[in-house]
Amino acid sequence: MLLGRLTHLNASGFHTMSCARYRSWECRCALQVGGSENALTGLLIGRSLALLHAAEHAEHVPDPVERRSAMRSHWSEDCVVQQGLAESRQGAFARADISGEQIWNHTPPADWFAGIRTEENFGGDVGFLAGPKLKPDELERVRKILHRRLTYNAYNLHGSQAAELIESAPLHQYHTVCDGVDHSKMLTKTGRILPKSDVEEMLQMSIFDTFREAVGDFSLSDEDNIGHQQITMRATRPNMLQDVGFPHRDSWFWDYYSWPVPEGKNRTKVWMGVEVNAAQNGLSLAPGSHKRDYDFEAENLGTKIKFTPKFDIDAVEFVNFPGDEGETVAFNYGTLHVGRMNTAEKTRVSIEFTLLY
Repeated sequence: MLLGRLTHLNASGFHTMSCARYRSWECRCALQVGGSENALTGLLIGRSLALLHAAEHAEHVPDPVERRSAMRSHWSEDCVVQQGLAESRQGAFARADISGEQIWNHTPPADWFAGIRTEENFGGDVGFLAGPKLKPDELERVRKILHRRLTYNAYNLHGSQAAELIESAPLHQYHTVCDGVDHSKMLTKTGRILPKSDVEEMLQMSIFDTFREAVGDFSLSDEDNIGHQQITMRATRPNMLQDVGFPHRDSWFWDYYSWPVPEGKNRTKVWMGVEVNAAQNGLSLAPGSHKRDYDFEAENLGTKIKFTPKFDIDAVEFVNFPGDEGETVAFNYGTLHVGRMNTAEKTRVSIEFTLLY
């Protein structure tokens, strides 16, 4: 159970794992990405995180009995808050999904911009749109490429036995064979960037003809200075909160790292689920958020950057991308988005890249 994954008991009371990461905002984030289809899932996640929050609150109380009492009191208060958040988020998601029915109609490439072809105008008032979809044979080739990357990373970190184990399971079952590997090191940013030869193979696939029709001549960004165009992958295991990021704009990463935008170039982000269940572990985006001013604080957690909003994240309505495996969503660099908590029984595997044009 998720609660079992998040906490364990020892002789002196509750002990927390990385408690500082699970304060009240993360509870709200978990409820948000838990999904509109299952408010109970979101509530359970929120309550589990509230328990961690309570343990952190009480961890400095020296007496074990008093510590447990303080923790239970704080947890009860947090759970009341989470119940209200679950109900309010369910309503917000329902409203957003109604508008989402109109949002996801496929837009002709000539209409991807509201007027002039600029970064700011991409996606019009909504800020994102459903993009092209890979052909079935292309999707299988991409799966093999990503599986090969995971196997390669396992070999580099843990040797041939770990690599053989990763290779033995289908890509979507990665979570069943990865207990012996360090997942966070397997998928650091450099570990997620695909080799040049694989990127070049993928650039010949049909979806890029549509992108070329929409934005003109383009290249893919190389903000990390790898020396070639970048396509990156992600693997998100079921019910593992540490695999889930935080709501953000992609422009925030460029601002945080001071990555220069090539002169005269515009940016558009593209995301694709390769192994995905849109109802349980897809991508959520906030319509119109690219037209609003948002401030944030950034914190380097070592394996990823945490963006904490300095605005009411619960006032932002998200819609879920309903795309099938191999289908892309293209979005404005100012659009708020977040990968959803994976409540499916398979690993979500996705790719993403930035078009420069």
